[in-house]
Amino acid sequence: MEDPIPPEPPSGADEREDTLASTAPSREVSKDWKDLEGEAAGEPEEPHFRLPVDVLHRARRLEPWRFDRPHMRAFHFAWSSFFLAFFGWFAVPALLPTIKTSTSLGLDSKSKVYDSNAVALVGTVLMRFVIGSMADRYGPRISQATLLTVFSLPIYLLGTTFNYGSFVACRFFIGMVGATFVITEFWTSTMFSRNIVGTANAVAAGWGNAGGGVTLALMPQFFDLMKVFGLDDDKAWRVVMVIPATANIIMAVCLYLFADDCPDGPYKNLRREPNIQPVQPWEAFLRAASNPRTWVLFLIYASCFGVELTMDSTLTSYFHAVYKLGQDTAGVAAGLFGILNIFARALGGIGSDLMAHWFSMRGRVAWLFCLILLEGVFALVFSRMSTLSGALPVLIIFSIFTQMSCGGTFSIVPFVDPKVLGAVSGIVGGGGNAGGVFFSLVFSRVDYQPAMLIISLVVIGMSLVVLPLLWPLEVPPSTIGITEGEMSYIRRHSTQSVDAAGATELPRTDEIHVVPETGEATEGSVERAEVKGRTLAVTGEEKVE
Repeated sequence: MEDPIPPEPPSGADEREDTLASTAPSREVSKDWKDLEGEAAGEPEEPHFRLPVDVLHRARRLEPWRFDRPHMRAFHFAWSSFFLAFFGWFAVPALLPTIKTSTSLGLDSKSKVYDSNAVALVGTVLMRFVIGSMADRYGPRISQATLLTVFSLPIYLLGTTFNYGSFVACRFFIGMVGATFVITEFWTSTMFSRNIVGTANAVAAGWGNAGGGVTLALMPQFFDLMKVFGLDDDKAWRVVMVIPATANIIMAVCLYLFADDCPDGPYKNLRREPNIQPVQPWEAFLRAASNPRTWVLFLIYASCFGVELTMDSTLTSYFHAVYKLGQDTAGVAAGLFGILNIFARALGGIGSDLMAHWFSMRGRVAWLFCLILLEGVFALVFSRMSTLSGALPVLIIFSIFTQMSCGGTFSIVPFVDPKVLGAVSGIVGGGGNAGGVFFSLVFSRVDYQPAMLIISLVVIGMSLVVLPLLWPLEVPPSTIGITEGEMSYIRRHSTQSVDAAGATELPRTDEIHVVPETGEATEGSVERAEVKGRTLAVTGEEKVE
């Protein structure tokens, strides 16, 4: 005998669920028709969480002032581990005016300096492609701890470099620690529900990326501290590398011991639904790479995060050469660009979530288009500034739109293919570094202000690449084990039509029938769908445009 059909949600229930931040103070108070659905089916009582959660136990609210397990503790470890990774990743750009005076390293030309920057970003690109698929298999905690531990070693070894080849080799492997960004985004996407995931991703990545600006501002101060102890310039910059390397190892140990992979603890517990199976890394990568939207976002992210990486690694030298500032002052001025991530990237994610609330996925895409376009416009204005007093205000506005574009991009990433989210995040994240390589090569071959002009024109042109995200491309179905409530949410907030087996891009108005064991869906005029062994009413009222 079939279980009774639970009542339809009251009018406005979906609207309450889909708001940016639920106002319900606890799971008990926020219990609604979806919670009663499980009780009616005789399922065991859900574990208690401090934050309201969805059916997959992902938090529906972001409260950064908390440090509770599992959601908020994972959130804080996600962004802080990426923040500290920047201390090793951008320690060299922060001290380049001093490092290039070491005659043994052969950094005697502008092209060699920027070629070494490009090599470091190539290392990041390669590791981001790999680590996303590994995260899909082994989870965020092991992946992040491994990155921070293994690639702290070349940071230590940087102080022992003796020629150009050894210096570039160290920078290549140090660049791989930048793949921590992929794990940061994967981790927050695992912990937070779709109504807040754009904001959670943007805040975590923004706070982490602020490490770039903090590194540019603080590393020269640590360098000066080493000189206070009597070290000359060449020894001081080598010894100071011990600080970021040690910080990375400490963070790796702490997050491994005190954080959780997913809302239910170890990563193996994330795969609770019977129709979700772990994906082999190579399968995850191939599936993500076969999705056209992955590569559209790859190009878009190249035009925003690629610019950010280039600015972080270039601005100290830019201000030193164009405006004749000393290393300390140039570092502080350059740090303004990165430190604005504290709030700017979050604004990109929050704006994307709000636009999605009113205009579905088309709102997210339109928001991203505007951000990329304005980023390019203010980069163009910055390239024309001839005085420091004029350049700094424009740099701040340029930085804000660049960070917001990054946040807006990764607000769309979780909707591409949830089954291989790590692989999609890795490829898109690699696009940022690929853009950084390209823009660094522009700086290595062209003078500072003309190079900035070229980059601004490229970004303005790349804003048009956002538009294909609206085109109805067919993608493989995503097995994500969602219930009726989440089906309704995705129908409202994306261009993807949804069935219980996953998401496809073809518009549909029919109802669906789901086979419980296989998760296969058949279209037709049916009145019921069996999900997880119980019968639910599935409506087709909300049509995808």
